[in-house]
Amino acid sequence: MDGNKLDFFERIEKPKHQEFIYLHNNCILCKSTLELQHVVDFQGEYINEEANCPECKLKVRNRSYPLI
Repeated sequence: MDGNKLDFFERIEKPKHQEFIYLHNNCILCKSTLELQHVVDFQGEYINEEANCPECKLKVRNRSYPLI
C-alpha cells in the first residue's frame, strides 16, 4: 500500500474522523455508549454485529459481514 494512503487512514485525530467514531459508538438518542455483540458463523462464513443502547433499550444496528 502506498505510504500516503496508509498515512491518510491512520489520522484519526481529525475532527471528521472523531465525529464518525463517536456516531458509530454512541446512541443517537441519549448519547450512551453502545453495547456491541459479534457472532461468528464459520459455516455460513459471516460475522453478525448487533449494536444496542443499554439506556434506551434501542437496537441501533444489525449488520452481517462476510468472512473472506
